[in-house]
Amino acid sequence: MSLADGDFLLVEEKVAAALLVDVGEGGLFDPDAPALAAVRVADDAVAEAAGQADFPLVLVRVESKREEPLLPSRSALKIFAVRASLFARGANREAAEAAARRIAARVEQVVRAQNRADRQLLGLADLIEDGEGVLFTCLTETRFAPTAARPGQLLARADVRFLVQVPCAFIYE
Repeated sequence: MSLADGDFLLVEEKVAAALLVDVGEGGLFDPDAPALAAVRVADDAVAEAAGQADFPLVLVRVESKREEPLLPSRSALKIFAVRASLFARGANREAAEAAARRIAARVEQVVRAQNRADRQLLGLADLIEDGEGVLFTCLTETRFAPTAARPGQLLARADVRFLVQVPCAFIYE
């Protein structure tokens, strides 16, 4: 695996893709009433430079990765700590905060649904090196930051943090 192909990059891309395909009724991209304008794999600094048309916005980033042995089996567990940062802009504080909370609740639903056999972050476990074809997601925290005032608008923010756990074959050399 080359340096540019780190498995944490795959996790970021697949999490963003899972959010983008949430197109059913009440989904993040419901054709009748989309809750989001954009999902990107990027650092939070992108939100500062984003235009009004990019909001509401979700930015996905893997914050850390670790590997732990699964004893007594000959397996390892790759654990990715992921953050989905949600941003909603508006002239009204209550409306911006309500939008951020609704989007956070839906992101939580999408993350929980990835434990289903037909979801699995769009086949991510099969793409992780030595992955055993299954993954588990677990929400760890949802936090709402104070709404920030900007000239002529307000910026509401929420962070949904969760783990993506992928059992992998442990190869002895």
